[in-house]
Amino acid sequence: SRAQGHYVIGASAATQQAQEAAQLKHGLLTYTLLAGMKAVKDGPLVGQNVISSDKIVNVRDWFGYAQDKVPLLTKLYFGEEQFIEFTGCGESFPVLPLPEE
Repeated sequence: SRAQGHYVIGASAATQQAQEAAQLKHGLLTYTLLAGMKAVKDGPLVGQNVISSDKIVNVRDWFGYAQDKVPLLTKLYFGEEQFIEFTGCGESFPVLPLPEE
């Protein structure tokens, strides 16, 4: 059986502007999603990837990771928290395996 569902993530609420930090070379949401998959070499989230017992990251864990980390980064770089928008329905599904150490 295959997991089915759909998920949407937004870098900010409709009334806000998504934040970018020049030091990270990405928007904060993009940087966080990359960090969650061990795909960044610089910045505050190096080594703080999504925790997965089976080494496969599923969409809920990945987006949940971003939901936890983006407010911390916006506070660090811009002095106040900004929250991402994340919604979905159906089953969670695998996104990618985590790279080996």
